[in-house]
Order: sequence, then C-alpha cells, then structure tokens
Amino acid sequence: MRDAMAIWRDWTARPWAAALITLVFAAPFLSGTLGRLLRGRTFFAEYESVACAGQRLNAGLSPYGADFACAGMNAQPFVYLPWVAESAAAVLRAVGPDVMRWGYVALYLAACAVIAWIVFWRAETPGARIERAPFLALITGSALTVGNVAIPITAAILLTALALPRRPLVFIAVVAAAGAVKPFQLTYLILLPLALGGPLWRRALYSALGGAAGLGVFALALNAGNPALFEGWREAAQRMALDVAPGEGFLGWIFGAGLSPPLPALAAAYAVFAAAIGLSALALAERASLGKDARIFLGVSVATLLTPRLMQIDFLALGPGLLAVVAAAAVAAPHVRTPVSWLVYGACFAALLLGIADLGDVALKIATGLAALSVLVAGAAAAAQSTARR
Repeated sequence: MRDAMAIWRDWTARPWAAALITLVFAAPFLSGTLGRLLRGRTFFAEYESVACAGQRLNAGLSPYGADFACAGMNAQPFVYLPWVAESAAAVLRAVGPDVMRWGYVALYLAACAVIAWIVFWRAETPGARIERAPFLALITGSALTVGNVAIPITAAILLTALALPRRPLVFIAVVAAAGAVKPFQLTYLILLPLALGGPLWRRALYSALGGAAGLGVFALALNAGNPALFEGWREAAQRMALDVAPGEGFLGWIFGAGLSPPLPALAAAYAVFAAAIGLSALALAERASLGKDARIFLGVSVATLLTPRLMQIDFLALGPGLLAVVAAAAVAAPHVRTPVSWLVYGACFAALLLGIADLGDVALKIATGLAALSVLVAGAAAAAQSTARR
C-alpha cells in the first residue's frame, strides 16, 4: 500500500489540480458560509450570547436563566463563568453595544487572519502548504461564522506557542488566562513537556509551574464573579457538555456511542485516554528527535485532541501537528508510516465525504477518532522501537 501523502503529492503535482482539489476540501466551509448568507442566518451568535449576558446583568437578570434572550439578538445559551458576563456588562456600560460589537469583529477578523497564516501559509509550519490543504475539510461553515471567543484565544496561544522555547512564561500566562474563559484551553499546557528544549527536569519544572498557574487562575476565576450566579453557571455548563452538545471529541465519542457512564467513570476513562495520547506524543517526539516547529505543532494537535468537549471551532490548528506525526513515524518507526499517513489523511476524507453525504453529526467524530488513533499507533510503535534497541 502506498503512502497517502505520496498519493496526495501525485494528485496535486500540477498547479491547476492543486487549486481544484484544495477548493474541494474547502467545500464544507464555503458551502456552510454561503448557506448562512443565502438563508439570512445570524452571524456571530456566540458573540451575541456574551453581549446578551452582559445586557441581562445590567438589567438585573440572570445570564443563566431558562428565559435567556435579548431583543434583536439570536444569542446562544450562555455557559461562560459569571465574571465573563460581568466583564461584558461593564464594557457595555462604558462604550455601548455598537462600539463593543465592532471592536470585537475587528479583533476576530485579525485573529482569523493570524490563524490562517500560521496554519496554512507559514513556510516553517510542518508539511508543505499543499499537504496542509486537506485539513480544510475539518473546518465547517459555522466554525468561523458564530464568532466564538475561542478564535481570538487560539490566535493568541499559537502566537505565543511559536515563541515557547524562548519565552515559556509568556505562553503559560496566555494559556492560564485563556483557561479562565474556556477551562478546556488548559489542555494546551501539554506543549510544555513536548515543545520545550533542554533536560527533562527543566521541562518538568515548567510543566508543574504551568499546571499550578492554570489551575490557580481558574480557581480565581471561579470566585471572581457573583457567588449567586455560580450554581446557574455550573448547571448550564454541565447540561451543555453532557446533554446538549458534548462535541466531536472524547465526550462526543462516549455519548455518541449511546453510553451514559457516571461522572467518576467518565473522568477515569478520560484520564486514561489523556495519558495514552500524551505519552504517545512524548515518545514520538523524543524518538524522532523532532525539531522546534514540529514539536510545537505536535503539541497543538495533541492539545486539540485532549479537549474533552471538542467543538468545530477547535479544529482550526489540528492539521500541521498530524503531519508532524507522519514525519516522526517515518524516522522513529518506519514500518507504521504508511498506515499512520492513511489514518491522518483518512480523517480529512472522512470529514469531507461524510459531510457531503449529510452525515455531519458523525463526520467530525470519526475524523477526530482517526486522528487520535494515528498518534497512538505512531507513539506506540516509536516506544516499541526504542525499547527493542536497548
């Protein structure tokens, strides 16, 4: 069986073919965006949930009530911590809704440009540009049009991740701050043991510091808002994660399979999964002696896969690290390069073909499952090779 990436390079050898095939893989995003425009559907609904939460607080109402709605807005349910709603309320009082909205739109578009450049255009990012193109299939129309705060957060994390080996404290600060808004962003701390250079004790020290900072800032965020709102947030967040929208990753796999484990069992299963993915990535990075950028993007991909409630907005930076997995497998365990390449590109084809077949509810779950399996297979093979040579 031929390597999937070799076949892809053959298909895209001519410029016109490369452009056409890239357009095909961008179809989910383009069709979703055009569909929203033609149907007149709301853009920036996630932003409106934050703005509506602030507006309701200013009116003396809870942002977590069952009656959550604001006139003129098509807001999604608000599930952020109370301090986020209180911050939005303060900004609305200070500058008004129009300035707040257009200021956020400008920040959001800048963040989209930063992510697009780093992930799909930057020369040093793992994989040739045309090899990154199939990962466009993982980006749906709603991923960018809902205006979720995860986009500016991802841009900030990527920018500081590129400087991680030189400025680890800046990266830790940004991830800790991101975790105060979206707690699952703390999975990006996996970059510390993966992407930092130097001896193991140095990486362990920064990892411990990162974990303490992330959990500490999150604990402060829990207590920063109005205590009377905390129970409403807890119920809203749990309902959204476990019942309404468990996402396309670990929680999505569990509940999508029809399972309903108790929370302790769910947490234990996630801990096993996270340990397996993290150790596999570490074994792969060490065995293949990956360079700086490959380690960074491997960490970004692993952080994405470790996000329990993995949403469509979280897929933007997944691809380059998976290409680093294929390249590392070629060095650390050459016998698994071909199957790993098929798992990686299979994730893209699954997302594209299942989306076209109107099976979008399972397309991204299968894609993330294949991506996670590629890390596990490559990491296990690299660890086995290392053990066999001792």
